[in-house]
Amino acid sequence: LAAGANAHLVNMEPWIKTPGQYPLEVRVRDQNRDRTRKESFPVMSTALGNGSHAPAVLSGLFEPLRYIAKGGEYKKIAAAPESQRDSLIAEFWKQRDPMPETSENELLEEYNRRLDFAIANFSVENMGKAGWQTDRGRIYLQNGQPTDVQRQMPPARGGARYEIWYYKNIDRSFIFRERLGTGDYELVGQQ
Repeated sequence: LAAGANAHLVNMEPWIKTPGQYPLEVRVRDQNRDRTRKESFPVMSTALGNGSHAPAVLSGLFEPLRYIAKGGEYKKIAAAPESQRDSLIAEFWKQRDPMPETSENELLEEYNRRLDFAIANFSVENMGKAGWQTDRGRIYLQNGQPTDVQRQMPPARGGARYEIWYYKNIDRSFIFRERLGTGDYELVGQQ
């Protein structure tokens, strides 16, 4: 648009209900001439249960991929110029689409659900840590909902609280201990 042209803000929330790739076409009439530009944009996450929003553009939140990317995939994405990052991330998810014949990428949807849950439940605001940056968030992103969770209160006043997450499907458990007074749980063991 030429300098001084009117800008229009459009709330796309009513049309975007799930994460995925969305097309956008903008048509501008300027001095009796139409100009059209078509782009697509990825949406990684929609509204969280608490009413807040996780970052929506893939390149704005690619860091959690480090927990699930194989080999040098994450390093390649992280090292790419920002202008190329979205296409690399889109390709990353395209390669992992369990049912490419459908319009949805079920694995990406599950990942986004896990990411939303981690942000909503494991964030440690007093430390400035998003939920996916915590040990519990990382394990949740990698493995999903535990089969069972046991919470153990400290035996003495001032002691640490523990959580043990059991995953029957992978026959593993993860032991987390709260860092005293922080609300952040560190991974201290796994079996």
